[in-house]
Amino acid sequence: MASKIQTWLASLPDEAVEAELADLLAQIEDLQRQVAVRREVLEMKRRWQGAPAGDTTDRRAPVQAGRRPAVEEELPADDERVGRKRGKEAILAVMRDKPENVWTLDALAEAMVARGWMDRTEEDRHALQVACSRMYRRKELRRMRPGVYRLHPRMRDGGE
Repeated sequence: MASKIQTWLASLPDEAVEAELADLLAQIEDLQRQVAVRREVLEMKRRWQGAPAGDTTDRRAPVQAGRRPAVEEELPADDERVGRKRGKEAILAVMRDKPENVWTLDALAEAMVARGWMDRTEEDRHALQVACSRMYRRKELRRMRPGVYRLHPRMRDGGE
């Protein structure tokens, strides 16, 4: 019995398993996007239900004057100007919570949005992509395929 399993495992190409995993992650990513949209709609509905008719008050958080730093810039782990983690420190914090996971950019973005560390903007999405690419080049992340990353083992326990 053990020899059949060993034979099967030996014949199983890693690339095929990784491709299947990537497909499943893409499906999860799509479902996460759908869930995020529904949550946003529900949040918006609840936020505006109590507003009097004709109330046009802007309930968005005030935008700080000046240029907002991109995710990939080197900033302190907790940027006091916006009260949230940024760049490499934010990516590491999310990935270290589940170091065995393989992360798509969308899944990373959703985790960061859920923590309040990122907005759902193309600018933030691009900055996340650049930060992950830089971390891959520094061997802080492993790239499974374009847009799919995994925490490098040496970074799991606070390694820098």
